[in-house]
Amino acid sequence: MAKLSVFFGKILGKVFPGQTVSSFLGVGFLPSWQNYWSTFLVLFTTDTILLFTISGKYLLSTIVISDSAIMLAAIFLKIAIAMLIVQVIGIFVFHAQDPSANSSENIVVQMATGQIMTVAFSMPAIVSVHYVINTLYGDVCKQILPCPTWLNDFMYFLFFLIIPFIFFNIVEIIKPWPINFLQLNYNNAISITLEGIVYTFYTVALLYLTAFVFCNLEMNTAIALNTKVMQYVYNDLLRLGHYLCSLFSGQV
Repeated sequence: MAKLSVFFGKILGKVFPGQTVSSFLGVGFLPSWQNYWSTFLVLFTTDTILLFTISGKYLLSTIVISDSAIMLAAIFLKIAIAMLIVQVIGIFVFHAQDPSANSSENIVVQMATGQIMTVAFSMPAIVSVHYVINTLYGDVCKQILPCPTWLNDFMYFLFFLIIPFIFFNIVEIIKPWPINFLQLNYNNAISITLEGIVYTFYTVALLYLTAFVFCNLEMNTAIALNTKVMQYVYNDLLRLGHYLCSLFSGQV
């Protein structure tokens, strides 16, 4: 069975860039700080694309919990779902080509996916922390000189990017259970994917705890927003499924 899996992985590797995906575009082969670079790159790339597309208005207006936050969380969740699927295939193919590859060295795609999932599932907390930081920033501007609009927009963008990045990497430094257990005892696409999910779980919990205690976020608000996000994404996936089914039926 193992030999068949390796054979299939090598065949799939002829058409699927497993190494590129697993190392997150080669970040995993950097000499140091691969995890931090992968999480920063995925956030910076995603946020920048959203900023310069139709979603940019939502990114810069996310200083209060509103429909813009729901839209952004839904976008991040859909990206995370796509990344999870590609990630599992990529690691499977990479392991068929190089069985020694592991998450302690050159496989970092699970960190990038976990970072995106963190934003998707903790948007109410991120927005609450974002609002508090923006308020402090606004007070500083008033005390010195009125800040120009372009600087305000840049700072809103920077805060939105840096909040989930810092929290995620705090958890990465701590490496809570069962991260070390998974790394020491398993090395496959499922175990490495689970590592990213565990990082996401702890980071989301830490973000919400911070928002509940220090940023006046209410649990009912967080639940209501996340429910809307899930429903929004579910409806989109349902429409996509119906479209693919109808397309397949039409071809047949």
